[in-house]
Amino acid sequence: MKKIVILWLVIFSLSGCGTFSAPLDVLSQGFAPLEKMFNPKTNSRYYERKARHLVNQLVDRMEDENSNDAIRKIAIMDLVDHNGRVAELGRYLSLKITNEISKNNYFKLAPRGDLLDAMKSLNMDFDSFKTSIPKEFGEVLQVEAVISGKIIDLGTNLDVNVNSIDVKTGEIIASASESFARSDFATEMLRKY
Repeated sequence: MKKIVILWLVIFSLSGCGTFSAPLDVLSQGFAPLEKMFNPKTNSRYYERKARHLVNQLVDRMEDENSNDAIRKIAIMDLVDHNGRVAELGRYLSLKITNEISKNNYFKLAPRGDLLDAMKSLNMDFDSFKTSIPKEFGEVLQVEAVISGKIIDLGTNLDVNVNSIDVKTGEIIASASESFARSDFATEMLRKY
């Protein structure tokens, strides 16, 4: 009995540690709550890592295309679902993308409040950016590019696609895609508007 208590204490102390990861097949054979506790798909760090990978792809491609330094300031839109609406997951992922891009000193970011004010004054919504970008939006925000994206629910996973769009030409400068696990967390956030 004493060994079981010690084992539980060790497991609970390691559950907050990012370096401990037990194989899921071993956990699933034993005690089901352990599988959920150590499953990276239910952990917010999992989404942060995936967002970081997505941003790294996009920024690398933007820097390659932006060798003449034409794009220095960007705006980041909330990601939309297949209906063009912004779910909680779209807001959450755009925040993670913003956090990751802000770590890169290459681009400056338009504040979210300014972005929302510009959209309101131009009578735009987040879904407007999948088809066209008005030049006025770039002029109001003083940005050269906008990052927008879409979350596609594939049933077994979520496909997140983001594009960097030149506001003057409306052309896609760079794009990136990342597959996210369709966890209970993600599914619930995708349903909330």
